[in-house]
Amino acid sequence: MRISPANTIGATMDNPLNLKEFGKELTRIQRPLYLYIVSLVGNAVEASDLLQETNCLIWEKAEEFQPGSNLTAWAYSIARFKVLEWRRGQDRRSVLPGEAVL
Repeated sequence: MRISPANTIGATMDNPLNLKEFGKELTRIQRPLYLYIVSLVGNAVEASDLLQETNCLIWEKAEEFQPGSNLTAWAYSIARFKVLEWRRGQDRRSVLPGEAVL
């Protein structure tokens, strides 16, 4: 994926993070972010759930975002970690202790 300078959010010392611009840019990248998650999990329903969780975490961590840097790359990184967390959960659910394996 090509990441362009348009994916950066500028800031000044007086305005460290413009939440309105942050929200607009996050809204704009929803489809590519969703498709990225689908590519990692291979399931549209799971990807939708993971996108929701990713968006919640992005907003929780919004103050950690470095204005002027690339929001798309930052969001993809958060999504990747949410997918890894989901996969670990899937591994634990596959065979629970005490279950018979056929």
